[in-house]
Amino acid sequence: MIALWLATAFAGTWHLQLEAASEAKVPVLGWQKSVTETHALVWLSDGGSWTHEVCTVAIHDRAPLAETRLPDAFIEALPLTTATAEVKDEALRVDLGVARIGFGEGSLPLSADDPRVFDHEDDGRPGATVMLHITGFGTFGVDVVQSSHAVLTGTYNAGRYEGTIETLHLEQFVLDADHRMLRNTPLLRPRDDRSSFRLSPTAATDCGTLRPNIAED
Repeated sequence: MIALWLATAFAGTWHLQLEAASEAKVPVLGWQKSVTETHALVWLSDGGSWTHEVCTVAIHDRAPLAETRLPDAFIEALPLTTATAEVKDEALRVDLGVARIGFGEGSLPLSADDPRVFDHEDDGRPGATVMLHITGFGTFGVDVVQSSHAVLTGTYNAGRYEGTIETLHLEQFVLDADHRMLRNTPLLRPRDDRSSFRLSPTAATDCGTLRPNIAED
C-alpha cells in the first residue's frame, strides 16, 4: 500500500531546493568556500518524467571581501532540464545529466573564439556573465563557461524527499573579465559532503507564484 500511495502522490508539481557547496582556489587567499542555493519548479509524472525550471539562484560566498552575483538575465536564460526520476519504495534517484552553460556541446571550451561558445544572456559578452563584487575595489563582470553533472539521491519522509547531491563532474573556464586579475581560471572542486537537496510538494504554478513561498518551504 505504501509503494502504491507513493507512486500516486509522486505525480504533480514540486519545489526543488538545491544547496551545492564548492571551493575555488584563489591566488593569495587560498581555497574559498561557497554554497550555490537554487530553487526550481519541478513537474513530475507517474512514469518518472522530470522537468524543472530554475526560478532563483543565489551564491553564498564564505570569503569576507568578495560576493558573487548572478544577473536576472543569467537565471532567465537557463534552459529547462529534463530527466527521469527513479522511485523504489521510499527512495528517489534523479540523474540530472550534463548541464552546459555558455556553450553548446562537447567538452569545456578553453577560448572565447571556440565556435561552440554563445552569448548566454544576450548581453553582448561571450559565455555567461557573473558579477563579482570585491569590497573596496568595485564590481566586475566575469565571463565563464561551465559544465556540470549531478545526481540526486534521497528518501521520502514527512511529506517530502530529502537527500544528497553527488557531483560527477564540475568544470569552469574564465573566457574574459573586466579586470585582468580576474582572467585566470581558479581551481574548482565540489564539496558533496556539504551539499543537499529537498523536494517538497507545492501549489505554485510558475516561478512567479513560487518565489513568495521560498522562505516558507
